Amino acid sequence: MIKKKAMAGTAAQRALEILEAVAKARRPVTGNEIMEWVRLPKPTVYRTCALLEAMGMVQREADSKKLTVGPRLCALSLEVILSSPNRGPVRSILQSLASDTGETCTFAILDGNEIVCVDRVESAEPLRIQLHAGSRIPVHCTASGKLFLGLMPRAQSKRLIESAPLKPNTPNTIVDPRKLEAELLRIRREKISRDNQEFSTGLIAIAVPITGKRGRICGSVSVNAPATRMTLADAEAHVPALRRAAKAIAKIVAP
Repeated sequence: MIKKKAMAGTAAQRALEILEAVAKARRPVTGNEIMEWVRLPKPTVYRTCALLEAMGMVQREADSKKLTVGPRLCALSLEVILSSPNRGPVRSILQSLASDTGETCTFAILDGNEIVCVDRVESAEPLRIQLHAGSRIPVHCTASGKLFLGLMPRAQSKRLIESAPLKPNTPNTIVDPRKLEAELLRIRREKISRDNQEFSTGLIAIAVPITGKRGRICGSVSVNAPATRMTLADAEAHVPALRRAAKAIAKIVAP
């Protein structure tokens, strides 16, 4: 349970407290829960939530009165991450990882039902897939995406899979929900996710999680390369280096 101190500041301060409570809950919440966490009167909480909802900062679930983060807040949080001064140290870690592996390395996060590449250091090799910071890729057929699906709470994973159709990007894309669930079970067990030409024909990738203090996944570090240059076995040999990089990045983005 999230507990907050009573706050009788300005309207802006109260709104920020409520936004923080909704975001930290990581699940849809009721107005009563928000009242308990921020310790503000019911009329204040409901009036502020109504304003935040009108602004798109929070939104209600379609089948309930519970609140969760809204599209405008998600977009704002992503812009903050992409312009964060922490990107410099993170890029240094990715550059070192790319140098060690000789392949493209990416730091990514989950945003809604897509994966966003926050930063990426390309391989020096001429054959590669060009993605820039801010690029979005699917969750169901990428190493980072399946990693998030496998390590997040199962109810959340189920909602994401149902909201994002299992489009067959390549002949290797897993589109059978039962087969995907088996893959996610393996990911939960191993804490490693592989992309065997599922997102793009000829592309191999492997990803490991970046976790916060509570052990929750908050990002991923991956390495990818053309299948002509890196097999899955080759990719798995990079796991120790990936995990060292993930631990170093966690100290910066999730201290």
